[in-house]
Amino acid sequence: MSRLGAVLVGLVLFALPFLKYGVGGHAHGPHTDHAPRHGGELLMVGDYHLERVVRGPAVELFVSDALRRPVRPASARMLLDDGTERPLTWRDHRLVALRPPAPGSALYEVTVSDGPVLSTRFR
Repeated sequence: MSRLGAVLVGLVLFALPFLKYGVGGHAHGPHTDHAPRHGGELLMVGDYHLERVVRGPAVELFVSDALRRPVRPASARMLLDDGTERPLTWRDHRLVALRPPAPGSALYEVTVSDGPVLSTRFR
């Protein structure tokens, strides 16, 4: 192989991660977009994104898949530290409930229609 050929092969191999994942990590593949889209806190739970937004007396939970496509869960609930439970109700494109009494005082459980039960606690 000529020196020029070796340099070209080296450049192609160097560029592969940028071509696969996009320059600056802004590709549109699975698990590449972790920016909150609704002004809240975003967490990954398995292959799903959960974004919690607190608006006045309510808490909203947006659920999306690995590609950030919205997901309508089969059911969802909020378990408070005092042992009580609050259902999260589907409204438009999000789950809604009265917000917990203190930050981090609730465990959110979301049952995905064709998948697992997602369980997380926002701090």
